[in-house]
Amino acid sequence: MTVQPGYGAAGAARAQMRASTVDRDRAVELITRAYTEGRLSKEEHDARVERAMTAGTFADLDSVVIDLPGGRPSPPPAPPATNTLAIISLSCGIGQLIGSRGARSAGRVRPARGWRWPA
Repeated sequence: MTVQPGYGAAGAARAQMRASTVDRDRAVELITRAYTEGRLSKEEHDARVERAMTAGTFADLDSVVIDLPGGRPSPPPAPPATNTLAIISLSCGIGQLIGSRGARSAGRVRPARGWRWPA
């Protein structure tokens, strides 16, 4: 199992969610990788592993790994792009419907120029 980049910081809704065994294992892998890279002492590694294994929520896990590489929050997803052409087309279509309702209700719907009733 590999630790995903951006494991870290808890968002408002995510912070109180219960952490699973898989989440705890990912945190331990991140801590162990930092230890093998020389970023943590043996004592700090052991203390963090203990805290990670007893963590109940994502906020608890995040507090253990937030200062390690890969423990920072990933940027929030970009909002979906707005399709301006679709919005304009929809507005024009609604305008056409509203505009043609008045003509139909008055009984004055006229065919297009050059159009004749079939014989």
